Amino acid sequence: MKTFYDKLIIVLFFLTGQWVLAQYEISGKLSNYDSLWTNEIYLSYFAPDGYGYNVMSEDQIINSGILDEQGNFKIEGNSLPDHNSIVRLHLGGEKSKYILSMRPVNHIHMILNNQSKIYVDKFISVYA
Repeated sequence: MKTFYDKLIIVLFFLTGQWVLAQYEISGKLSNYDSLWTNEIYLSYFAPDGYGYNVMSEDQIINSGILDEQGNFKIEGNSLPDHNSIVRLHLGGEKSKYILSMRPVNHIHMILNNQSKIYVDKFISVYA
């Protein structure tokens, strides 16, 4: 009887393994961020109807990371849906992590899912 349950556990592990191992990864290297923004970078969500496109609040933040001295960062997790959704990657400001700036730009919008792997290179621009 014990071997039946052992086999059942192994089968369940293999059936759910892809779901458990599914993980997004966003990495990159940014330049010119140190003089304008903090070294904190955030992944945030906004509603499909566009609500939250130009605003930011704590409940929209999905994950965060820290940029090293060279501007490298990595954010990974499994908190995105399996279907494609619109997310925002943005840098925090000196006084608040909720600032979305148009000039200079401190954010980009992307379409990602829980299996996405993406590398971002130098999205910070002094003039949009």
